Amino acid sequence: MNLGFIETMAVLTVGVVIGLIISLVILFRKKRVPVPVPVDKLEAWNHLEELAKKKAELLAAKKALMDAYKEGKIDDKGYVEESAKLDTRLENVEKEMEETMFMIAKGLVPDFMLDARKEVVELEKAIKLSQEYNKLKKELEKVKSERDSLHMQINELEEEKKDLKAKYNWLEENSNKRISELQEQVKDLKAKLDRLTRENQFLKDEIGEATKPESEKLKNLRNENALLREELENLKTRLKVMEKELAVLQAIVERYSDKIREGETKTVEELKALIKPSDPDVKDIIRAYGSPEKAYEYVRDRVMEIKPPMNISFWMDVSDVIRIGAGDNDDRAILLCSMLRGLGENAKVLIVETTKGEHRALVLLEKDGKYYLLDLDKTRKFDDFVGSSEEEVISKYSTRHGSIAKILYEISDKKVMVRD
Repeated sequence: MNLGFIETMAVLTVGVVIGLIISLVILFRKKRVPVPVPVDKLEAWNHLEELAKKKAELLAAKKALMDAYKEGKIDDKGYVEESAKLDTRLENVEKEMEETMFMIAKGLVPDFMLDARKEVVELEKAIKLSQEYNKLKKELEKVKSERDSLHMQINELEEEKKDLKAKYNWLEENSNKRISELQEQVKDLKAKLDRLTRENQFLKDEIGEATKPESEKLKNLRNENALLREELENLKTRLKVMEKELAVLQAIVERYSDKIREGETKTVEELKALIKPSDPDVKDIIRAYGSPEKAYEYVRDRVMEIKPPMNISFWMDVSDVIRIGAGDNDDRAILLCSMLRGLGENAKVLIVETTKGEHRALVLLEKDGKYYLLDLDKTRKFDDFVGSSEEEVISKYSTRHGSIAKILYEISDKKVMVRD
């Protein structure tokens, strides 16, 4: 429905109400009140209708401006300037409408009814304010809905980020594992190549010693030599392919080495979380090795100590160390500490610097009033370093890696301490 038509009808309704009031006043006073009728009455009503149409046009223009701003077709500065212009014009039109209505009322009713007209004007203003409030309320609900939609999009992006991180971790783990497998296969192929080379030379020597050039033995040797040569060429081809695959994987790991190091930077809380006495795999091992001595021997003998590929340091989860059966010095110490904590023992990991400048991860165990400093080197035993205090057992430590020059960190599932 046209907004100008509605406002015109509202004005007409006000006029009818005022007329009824005049009639009632005349009826109750039992006398006639002269009502001046201006000559330009029809012209004033026509002008009021034109103003109402103009007001409707300005309101429509203001709505169109708001829609254009929301769609990004106009910038903030342009929107503020145009909105201010429209507000000014709208205010002038409304003021002119109010003055015209006042003039019409003044020309149609006596002076004592003007106060009633003022009350009607105030009522109209209140109605307008109520309409503006409802409009703003709807806009607020729309903004809230958009906000909720944005929150949902943010959550979806967070989930996508987690998925990408999981895929990256899987690629990193499997690439390192594949590199290790290829290195072992290359080592085996080189050993086979050396063996075949020796066997080939042995056959050559036997052929040279043969007295009959076309003897049956010589034919067999030649056939065997041909087969060995073919196998040797196949092994050389496989070796070249595996060396290329190894080079590609090394290039991939080197390309992402900075990201790997960045991803492996741990906060204090993350370092504490590395020790997991409640991990299901740790609990399974504890059930099979139910004492501190057996837990120490399990990690020392059954978890191989390896250096990180291409000197890239990263932290492995205890379940991965158990599953792979290998880890660096830090990973093995964290696994042993997790097992000891799972057994209810008081244990923590010490990251130390030795007098030979090496960084070494040791496990300090307090049991039955004694302190045990556990080194997972293949040559060490559970009770190699025992003392009645922490300071005493640390001072006793001396291996092929040197003595303890200083303690860098203390790590447990309860706290992480940085020491000088």
